[in-house]
Amino acid sequence: MEVLLNLFLQLCCPRCFEEGILLSEDSTYGLYSNFVIRCKHCDFYSGFSSSKKTLNCPEVNTRFVYGMRQIGKCFSAGFKLCGTLNLPRLSKTAYTNHENKVMLVNSEVSELSMQKAASELLVLHPTKNKIVECGISVDGTWHRGGYSSMNGCVAALSVDTGKVVDIEIMSSYCPTCRKISKMPRSIESETFAADHVCHSNFQGSALKMEAVGATRIFQRSIDKRGLKYAHYYGDGDSKGFISVKDTYGKDSATKYESIGHVQKRVGARLRKLKSKNKNLSGKGKLTDSFIDRLQNYYGIAVRSNVGNLSGLQQNVIAALFHCSSSVEKPMHGQCPIGKDSWCYYQRALSCGKKPNEKYKGLSNEVLNTIKPTYLELCTKELLTKCLHGKTQNSNECLNGVIWQRVPKEVFVCLKILKSGALDAVINLMMDTRGIWCSDKAHFRLNDYISKQNCRIWSEANPQVYVEIPLHPEKLTVWCALWAGGIIGPYFFKSDEGHNVTVNGDRYRAMITNFFIPELNNHDVQELWFQQDGKKCYTARATIDLLKDTFGDRLISRIGPVNWPPRSCDLTPLDYFLWGYVKSLVYADKPQILDHLEDNIRRVIADIRPQMLEKVIENWTSRLDYIRASRGSPMPEIIFKM
Repeated sequence: MEVLLNLFLQLCCPRCFEEGILLSEDSTYGLYSNFVIRCKHCDFYSGFSSSKKTLNCPEVNTRFVYGMRQIGKCFSAGFKLCGTLNLPRLSKTAYTNHENKVMLVNSEVSELSMQKAASELLVLHPTKNKIVECGISVDGTWHRGGYSSMNGCVAALSVDTGKVVDIEIMSSYCPTCRKISKMPRSIESETFAADHVCHSNFQGSALKMEAVGATRIFQRSIDKRGLKYAHYYGDGDSKGFISVKDTYGKDSATKYESIGHVQKRVGARLRKLKSKNKNLSGKGKLTDSFIDRLQNYYGIAVRSNVGNLSGLQQNVIAALFHCSSSVEKPMHGQCPIGKDSWCYYQRALSCGKKPNEKYKGLSNEVLNTIKPTYLELCTKELLTKCLHGKTQNSNECLNGVIWQRVPKEVFVCLKILKSGALDAVINLMMDTRGIWCSDKAHFRLNDYISKQNCRIWSEANPQVYVEIPLHPEKLTVWCALWAGGIIGPYFFKSDEGHNVTVNGDRYRAMITNFFIPELNNHDVQELWFQQDGKKCYTARATIDLLKDTFGDRLISRIGPVNWPPRSCDLTPLDYFLWGYVKSLVYADKPQILDHLEDNIRRVIADIRPQMLEKVIENWTSRLDYIRASRGSPMPEIIFKM
């Protein structure tokens, strides 16, 4: 405030043009303030506010309360933060009122999002009676470990789209009931107990929460979603499935296993066997690294044999002998053959090379001891439930987002739990299919090594020295991509037709004269726009132009939604489009820029919509992986065309 006072004193009055504008704070409400400016020399005065109002409510206060919930904090943390920053504070009552408003909005928006997810299934599986049979992945998560948790959530996600179709949020805690239980028994206490509105919606132990939540979700599926959940994908716990399998009739639902949980059973059972049998411990025996490797190969076998029961059973059994193999006793006879085999031994044989064993393997004694336990996970009955190749990764991702907003370290009531969980649903349901991802790339006449993404585009040996121009001729190309198509390519050129570099003015001109007119063929109200953090993209005038077009649906540095810095290979253009195009445009070795430009236009025009759908599906998987790993580097490129 003192800084602003000194600044306004140096401003001129718009009426008398004299210096000396006085600034005063007229009133405050939390972080919201009304200001008045007056001239020292005349009767000029005017008022303004520090934030706009939405529905007669200061937006800054609502955003502050919502932001605190986003980071998993509540009133006390916000009170301390404002005190540290020397900012005005919201009272407890005002803070609670804003929390209630945020919860109501979260409830409405999340319900619309889940209804939209259900409608997508109606399109994917059209039927005459408008009741679609579909598969859902059901998983429960608790506020605390063990059986003592009072709070929990059960979510149902579509296995076709990975989106939340329903969620049940439960709590057995009611602060009023707890207060009544400590009151002496009297007529007043009994009247108070009868009149109060109980905040708990679940009674019983935490162990029953998943079954109760799944039952509620199944019972309202037809009326609220127009869906019949015929396929139940879950973990090893069968309590939830038993409670819902007869919802629509006798054995109307079929259970399938999440392959991720089945894979984990390999490690869990072998470690349990190792703890009981001390003879399996020690170097060269059933070590943790061996168990992890066997578990990994079990998962590879399951994922590479979707829909093939005989091949799946053969491969999971072969995985045991593959991991147990040694130089003296190679056991790769059952491993799949060919250059694409997951077995390094068979790959070497198919390439005419001498195979080299990488590990010491297991002795016959150890192998025979663990074989019965391992083969229990290789039965046709179990593997039949894994033929779908589906996981519960999306459920695990949702659980993580929920507990970011409602940390497990702090106990909360049902209202706060519901607000955080529904907000997690909204954030998870942000549709990546409706995001325009944009980027530019350079195409040179000479093949080169892309240092930015550490990819080799050239088919020649990169160790060979080839004389190339110091500044080779190149084209700078921009594209925007989403699930529905590609806008572009756009080539940055001067008015005379010469190739130029990109700066803020040229980029803004491209957005105005090329990109925005192309958007007339699309519903802009439903689409987002993404760009990375290059300086030429983030000029204030450019950001304002994009905000005018997309509103708050802008993902960018200095935008409503921040784009993470140093996030190479995160968008479909980085990890797919540019590599795919460059692998084809140089096939006929263009010698002039016009030839190269024609090739770029032809290759991009030939990209099929089905390919873009798969690219966006893969992008969703990459984002799920990054969220689950908390942003750690990806160990490999996850991409299947």
